[in-house]
Amino acid sequence: MRLAVLLQRGHLGAVAAVIAIACHHAPTQSAAPTASASVSVRERGPAPGGSLGDPEEDWSHELQERRRMLCDPALRRRLQIAIGRLYEIPPGSEIENVEHPIAYAYTALLRWDRGDAAGSDLAIDRLPSDVTDSVGARPSPGASQLPRLLSLIFRAGLSYGGQSCPAPVAEGADTWCGIFDAHPAEALQAFASHGGSVVDGYSGAQKTYCAQRLIRDFGSPKLASDFASAVSRLDLAIEQVAARPSGSAYSTIHVQIDDLVAQPIFGVSHGLRSNPQKRRAAIQDARKFIRDLDARLASFRQMEEVTASDLGRVYCAMAKHRGRPSAAEACRNDAEARLEEGLEIWLAASPYASLHVADGGALHEPQPLK
Repeated sequence: MRLAVLLQRGHLGAVAAVIAIACHHAPTQSAAPTASASVSVRERGPAPGGSLGDPEEDWSHELQERRRMLCDPALRRRLQIAIGRLYEIPPGSEIENVEHPIAYAYTALLRWDRGDAAGSDLAIDRLPSDVTDSVGARPSPGASQLPRLLSLIFRAGLSYGGQSCPAPVAEGADTWCGIFDAHPAEALQAFASHGGSVVDGYSGAQKTYCAQRLIRDFGSPKLASDFASAVSRLDLAIEQVAARPSGSAYSTIHVQIDDLVAQPIFGVSHGLRSNPQKRRAAIQDARKFIRDLDARLASFRQMEEVTASDLGRVYCAMAKHRGRPSAAEACRNDAEARLEEGLEIWLAASPYASLHVADGGALHEPQPLK
């Protein structure tokens, strides 16, 4: 059975790996994607082989076969090489000849970007139904196709990326992060937090990695390293103020905080929501549970002093790259405000009053101090 036919069965869900960064799209010339291997889910008959046995067993066998074929080392290597060629100017076209859901999604974007709507639609038709169904119907005539195309890329990577295979691929090998440079606002929306730890873990990793690559490519390797260290210090510092509770919801909150810190790198900002009064109220509530809160906050401020300076330099470098140079003081102030809001977001979620794992593995709910 051809791989492209297997892909149309579409209900494989698994998490992908991480990312890379980008150049703007430019026209390329290559043959249009064919639809000969495309089979609609609604047009399928029985499972392969015409088995009269248990349909669930037939379906499971086909899923396993598709997974095996998608994880073939030669196919994955070909996909990764083709994605690497997308960083060239103009982007390489090898991706359009690779039979893999991630390749189909990027082909749809590249075709649309060149004004080839028919070729873009043919590439979308080759995507598994679980990818297209999760994104929704085609926009009405006259509406931009870009948000949907980027969402298809996100969903294809989420379900069919490297971590769905037994051996994880190299970091960033499955993702072309040119989308975050050429279409930052739309790409960030496609990779937005969804409130689920698995999905948000994947999308958060993509954005963090892409931010680092963007800084490295358009700033310097040193600035990229400074940014990675700054994010790590922030994540650690907020948990030193109030320890992470049990449950996956707080992983999603970390993603939201990291997103807030990375916004200026992508050249977009949805505005800070920092509210000093709300922050004071959260701190007062935390005092009911954390005896040495003042000492913990003092430690956070020490981290903030160093981290705001590092982030400020990164923000200024990326602002210059995007043709919007900013004064060093303004960049640092922006960084400090984002660090403060990150702390506010964390405390507002009341981690100090949620279930924690005690010594021995038992769960316990902290009680207010007496």
